[in-house]
Amino acid sequence: MMTSAALRAWAEDSAEGKTSLLVASDNATVADLNARAQAMRQATGELDPHGRHAVLADHAHAWTGDVVVTRKNDRRLTVNNGRDFVKNGDTWTVQKVHRDGSAVLRHQHHGGQLTMSPSYLAEHTQLGYAASIHRAQGATVDTAHAILDERTDRPAAYVATSRGRESN
Repeated sequence: MMTSAALRAWAEDSAEGKTSLLVASDNATVADLNARAQAMRQATGELDPHGRHAVLADHAHAWTGDVVVTRKNDRRLTVNNGRDFVKNGDTWTVQKVHRDGSAVLRHQHHGGQLTMSPSYLAEHTQLGYAASIHRAQGATVDTAHAILDERTDRPAAYVATSRGRESN
């Protein structure tokens, strides 16, 4: 019930053009939220599940328009004329998927673009609609929707419920 309410609120905020993040205490819930958020976007026609897709680390697929997160620093993968590089926790929008499984990604904060290899995608990239509390620390979005449970202690609850500028 809490999960469905968080997903509905995330979808409404996203439809209004807000940056919105789902936050959960464990990776299994994050993976479930990511899959459900992606399915919602497919159902509304925002994503074409029949087009080319990239394979991600958690065996998920990413289509043009999907949000993904990189999970490993790699200074060899640069953007913005070498002024920045791929970092753990960076969020990107998939711009295009090539036949070989590589994908053109646009950084969600500074707009830099790069082509990510299929091997990096398959080993170090996940869907980025939801984040664990630990990964969400330091993130700032318009709205955040946290799913808290008995494992969530006070410091983690603070992080999970304070990521949004407008609402949490």
